[in-house]
Amino acid sequence: MIPKTRNFIFNFGVQLAKHINSHGSFVVQSKDDRRFHVDLNEEMYHSLYFYGLYEPYMTELFKKMIRSDDILIDVGANFGWYTTLFSKLVEKKGQVHSFEPVPWIFNELQKNIRLNTTHGDMFPNQYALGNRLQRIEIFVFSGLPCGHASMSKLGRDDHACYKCPMTTLDNYIFEKGIKNVHIIKCDVEGAEMFVLKGAESLILSSQPPIWILELNTETSAHFGYQPCDLLRYLQSKNGYVFYRITKRYLKMLSSVHDYKNGDNVVCAISDLHGKRIGHLIK
Repeated sequence: MIPKTRNFIFNFGVQLAKHINSHGSFVVQSKDDRRFHVDLNEEMYHSLYFYGLYEPYMTELFKKMIRSDDILIDVGANFGWYTTLFSKLVEKKGQVHSFEPVPWIFNELQKNIRLNTTHGDMFPNQYALGNRLQRIEIFVFSGLPCGHASMSKLGRDDHACYKCPMTTLDNYIFEKGIKNVHIIKCDVEGAEMFVLKGAESLILSSQPPIWILELNTETSAHFGYQPCDLLRYLQSKNGYVFYRITKRYLKMLSSVHDYKNGDNVVCAISDLHGKRIGHLIK
């Protein structure tokens, strides 16, 4: 009976959301008192709608890592869960720079930023990050949540195409005069290697950031590499080490191959970032 009850509640929620959407915005509140526009036809919003949560392990990790004066970057910001979280965690000395290239998703990001009180300086950007300056195509798939928007067609034929500008993180940092970046969350459905290669100067600097990367064997394959290549690249540039995000702590990877598909991994430099993440490692 429990599955049937859950289905009834879910279907009722969908119908309620459609009714509210036909008369105005449909807004929900998260457990930590942020607010978001939701569409229950999008699967990624279900946890937020029913439980007030979204990617809870990652969320709790950031709450324990971020300091009030940090400069943070959200690459692949989507509807703004992490952008608004970052803003909530930093104070007036901090900054949040977010990147979401798809026009209508960027509009959702902006709407959710406006719904939430911001603390640090906010810089939402409607373009992609990659390894060069050019215009690119981004694909959004009717059979996948909008969070799966990608620079690749992912072997699918149910896509809509959007042309978007792309820059590099090194170029962006130089143009904005940013002196130090503390943490970068990067989830761009397979194009993570492009982002890293466009941030080589930052990675090689005296104060390189912590990176949080999603390791996805399926999406990376469409760009001609494996997730271990991301880790190997960071390891070769500035001696990064890697930690799997688990429910309550970070677990060090024994090698660049010691991951499971879909893992979110913290990439850090022991001497530089140890004080920030040491209490989270088991």
